[in-house]
Amino acid sequence: INEEIPNIILAARWSYYFDNDDPYYAGSTDEETFARDLLFTLEELQQTKAQVWVLREVPTHMRNPLRVLSAAELRGLNADLYKPSGEDHLRLNRWFDELIPEMEARGARILDTAEILFDPERDRFRMQYDLRALYYDTNHFSARGAEFVAPALAPVFEE
Repeated sequence: INEEIPNIILAARWSYYFDNDDPYYAGSTDEETFARDLLFTLEELQQTKAQVWVLREVPTHMRNPLRVLSAAELRGLNADLYKPSGEDHLRLNRWFDELIPEMEARGARILDTAEILFDPERDRFRMQYDLRALYYDTNHFSARGAEFVAPALAPVFEE
């Protein structure tokens, strides 16, 4: 790795490797094997001068937010039915959260967008803010979403 690279960010829909119905990924690995391999990757990256950041999985919606928000506007659909709750998100991130001390012991720093996206009044994660979608599919941010979560990623750029 080029010694001039100050930061490396590892980001993924981590739970997708274990908790999904997609036959391509389902059962492709188990949590223990994936955790071992992730920690090995962090050990290898620790040998560089780069600061390694690991992004905790972003809140994943049950349906495409653009479609849900359109249906909510046009047909009165309750969009909250398709937004993950705090409990849903914790369940998906359980294995990751248990691994945080080991990742930090290998020099990684954890980034998390969940707090900024959580709407405590609804006990759900936001799909939109100020009438603008924060996601363009179930787990990828729109341009507005990227701007919205930027404060959660600021530590990478402050150092």
